[in-house]
Amino acid sequence: ELPWLHTLYMDSNNNTRDGYEFLIPVAVKYQDTRYTHKSLAHFWSEWYREYFTAEYPRIIVRFEDLLFYGKEVTETLCKCGGGVPREDRPNGSFVHISESAKLGTAAHGKHKTNLLGAIIKYGNFDHRLDNLTPEDFSAARKYLDPEIMETFGYYHPDLPPS
Repeated sequence: ELPWLHTLYMDSNNNTRDGYEFLIPVAVKYQDTRYTHKSLAHFWSEWYREYFTAEYPRIIVRFEDLLFYGKEVTETLCKCGGGVPREDRPNGSFVHISESAKLGTAAHGKHKTNLLGAIIKYGNFDHRLDNLTPEDFSAARKYLDPEIMETFGYYHPDLPPS
């Protein structure tokens, strides 16, 4: 699993030193080039900033929109691209694939998430912040690009009561 955001500025003993930040770099290989981002939050912001500011046509679809509104999103994208419903589906009906898209060695990690698992994991609004620390909230506010957050409809929640 990916480290929580608070590990962006804590040392290996989970200690902070007078506000000094310990960033854990994220290395990504892009074709033949390897690039190291300062942290996971920097990677997210830089990745989407590239697409956000691109001068070519593009569509960015949020995972949660596919997860919870798959039929509507797919129909909208299909129409946008000039597509038509498949003839092998009754009335162009939508079929949500419930199993993990990646199988075998291509899958990420030991814990693969199918559709139901993703809904349980990402769809519970009441418990989505349970494992986050005050430092996690602080790191998110500091490192996640606010313009991209707003464009995608994301916001920083208030700190839960301690």
